[in-house]
Order: sequence, then structure tokens, then C-alpha cells
Amino acid sequence: MINYQYTNEAGYQNVQDIVFDIFAALKEELGNMASANIIVCGKTGVGKSTLINNIFREHLADTGIGEPITTNMKIITREDVPVRIYDTRGLELDSAVQAEIRSEINNTIRSKLKQNKTEDFIHVIWYCVNSNGHRIEESEIKWIQTLLDSRNAANVPVILILTQSIIKKNAKKFVEFLETKDLNVTAIIPILAEDCEIDEEQTIKAYGLDKLVRETVKLLPDSVKRSFINAQNVDIASKVTLAKKYVDRYCKAAFATGFSPIPWSDAPLLIGNQVIMIAHITTIFGLNMQKSMITAIVSTLAGSSGATFVGKTIVANLLKLIPGCGSALGGLISASTASALTLAMGNMYIMILEELLNMENVDKLANSEEVFARIKSIVADKFPSI
Repeated sequence: MINYQYTNEAGYQNVQDIVFDIFAALKEELGNMASANIIVCGKTGVGKSTLINNIFREHLADTGIGEPITTNMKIITREDVPVRIYDTRGLELDSAVQAEIRSEINNTIRSKLKQNKTEDFIHVIWYCVNSNGHRIEESEIKWIQTLLDSRNAANVPVILILTQSIIKKNAKKFVEFLETKDLNVTAIIPILAEDCEIDEEQTIKAYGLDKLVRETVKLLPDSVKRSFINAQNVDIASKVTLAKKYVDRYCKAAFATGFSPIPWSDAPLLIGNQVIMIAHITTIFGLNMQKSMITAIVSTLAGSSGATFVGKTIVANLLKLIPGCGSALGGLISASTASALTLAMGNMYIMILEELLNMENVDKLANSEEVFARIKSIVADKFPSI
């Protein structure tokens, strides 16, 4: 959780005050996110760029900055996408080139370890093999087997990705064949990174990217899981699951805040807790949130979830004015109310972001009245009792 200081001691007077602090907290959250670092390698033509563009936001391979760091490796980055892709030159059959690239990969891993900066460590390697021919050169099998030397093998897991796996049945057989080899890999995952049009009447839908995301998340250290989930754009369920874990954490903080014995003193603290929660959830989903969109969402949340709890809040704070058991009872009611309000707000916010991610051209709505109508429609549809 970020260490954000609130200077508005009188509390929040209007939605714009809350939105201002959400953006301040959001900026700090994004600035503190360490990047997930992934090496992507494989032969020329296996579809590395297609993979990167379809799994990450903003078509990273096309729009990111590619900076050479070795003879055969460049790093692809973009300021608003918290992931670094170490993209290697295509592995050709020339054994000298293969040895050179393998050496550069190991040297990169080793140099990052020596620097002892966890945010710069290489976290996982994606090795791509074209599955379309359902075969692999023996030289490539040997290359995979010897990819990592003994000083690196325990530190960086390798996922073998079978790209262009158009026919699932054949891809499954290819996986079974590769599993008989002594490959030093954590998982073998067939994928089709984008829809493949066979003819005018038949299109094979993309698949496998969500599985790759989930497998990668399991292998990443906790310090960069949120960064990777933010950067990826194919597995919304992972975003929802992580966001709900953080909502639970903020609900516990809200419960503790509600026990404040001083009447009405918990209100600014509660809103401050929810401000950070909203900023935290936003970083998980990775949406390009404009102020107009945040304003629309906060206005809707304040007008919907808040109204349900107004009566309980008044009762709880009045009870705190009564000496003895009144304060304790008021604290219990206030704590329960604070936790329930935070849970409702967090879940509603997650639901709204999930729906927005599923919308086409959502960025075009960011400065439009349409976004207000859409958000209100989502709340009315998902929470009809409010």
C-alpha cells in the first residue's frame, strides 16, 4: 500500500476533491510499480511480435521503444506499460549464432543478479517454437536443453510456447511428443495469438493466451505480479481476482477505522482508504482512465452505494456520543458499516472496470457523455436493488 498523505483535514467537500486525490494516488501507485521482465526468444518467423502485440496492451512490439542492449538482443519498453520485453534476434540454424545468443541471455540474467536489484531481475523466459509444421529440429531441442547454465537454471523458469497452433488436435500431439524430451521447461503451451481466417466462411479463433498469462503469473515473484497483470490484456479474470484480494484488504482497514471512538472522525479516514483502494484497483486493470471517466464512476458510486448506508452511519455516530456501551456499540456498527461500504464500493468499481474492458473503443468514450450513461447503466444492471 502506498504512503499517501492527505492534507484536506476538513474532509472531502465534493466529487472533484475525491477525483483529484484519486489521480494523485494513482500517479504514485503507477510510479512505484516495478516492471515484469521477460526474455522472448525463438527462430525468425515464429511470431514473437504477434505474440507480444496480442498479449500486452498498446501493441507493445509496434509502439514500444526498442533499445539494443547486446548484439543480438533489444529491450522493448513503453512508459505506461509496466513490463520489459527482452527480444532476441531470430535463432537460425547456424550453431555459432545460437551459441552467441545463448551466451548473451545467460550473461544478461547473471548481470542482473549481480546488481542485486530485484526490480531488474529476469523473471521468466518465453521460448517460441512454430507449431504449424508439428516438428522441431534436434539442434533446437538441444538448444532448449542447454539454454540456461547451472548458475542461472534455478533462477529463471522457461515456458515453451507453441505458436501458430491452428489445429488443436495436432498441437496436442506435438505437446505430447515434446514432453518425452528432456526439456528444461516449466510448461508447454500451444497458442494461436490471433484469429486465423481459413476461408470466407471459416475462422479459427485465437486461444491459449489466457493460459500463458495464468502460467506466467504463477511463476512471477509477488513484487511484479500486479505489474504483469496490468500490462497483459487477454485475461480479465486475473485482473478481477487480484483486485478482489485487495478489496478484502481495504475492507479490513475500513473495519478498524470505523471503531474510532470520536463521533464523525472516521468519515475522512474512510474516504481516504477508499480513494487509495480505487487507485490500487485501477492500476491492476490497466485502463487509460481519463478524469472524466473517474469522475463519472465516482459520482455514480457515491450516489449509489453511499445512500444505502447513510442511516446506519448516522445511528452509529450518534451512539458514539453516549458514554460507555454507546461508544462501543456505535463503534461496532460504524466499523461494520465502513467495511460493508468499502466492500460494496470496491466490488462495484471492479464490475464497472470489467465491463469497460469488454467494451470496444472504450478510449473513445473517455471524454464523452456516453461514458456517464454507460456506467450508470452498468450499475443499474448489476446492482438493481441500489
